[in-house]
Amino acid sequence: MDRDLPASTTTLREVFASNVEHCVRGRGLGRARLARLAGLSRSHTQAVLTARRSVGIDRAARVAWALEAPCADLVDRDVRPPLTCMSRDTPEDLRWVLAANIRALALEAHGEICVATLAKIVGWHRSRVYGVLKREVDLSIDKLEPLAKGLGTTPAGLLRPRPERSR
Repeated sequence: MDRDLPASTTTLREVFASNVEHCVRGRGLGRARLARLAGLSRSHTQAVLTARRSVGIDRAARVAWALEAPCADLVDRDVRPPLTCMSRDTPEDLRWVLAANIRALALEAHGEICVATLAKIVGWHRSRVYGVLKREVDLSIDKLEPLAKGLGTTPAGLLRPRPERSR
């Protein structure tokens, strides 16, 4: 994938595929080795790395764990993931971070709001928002973009842990 394409013409799954491929090459891994390390089938890994198939945040976290890279960096349009990072995002950690960031961003932008109002803001059904907030849904990375836009952030911003605030 060409990094010079305007962000609007590049899908998030293409960004993810490009950044994962960058890490795979930089670390001298093959796609088969990545699939083995991440616990995915080779055909699924191939489909994800060619952007033919989206990936849920659980599998994205497993890929990030295998690459020792923060998952937020793998969906970041503006930076290439570092090749010497030792971050290990687990699917459980990533679901927790996503839910916490949604709550914090909604609170910052709109104050105390209910799930139904948040669902209207991001354009989803309230049951999906509730499932994400309860960490029960393996959200596809394709769904991160409209969610981030509704909350006024980037997909990477949704997956990056926020610093603890002092009270």
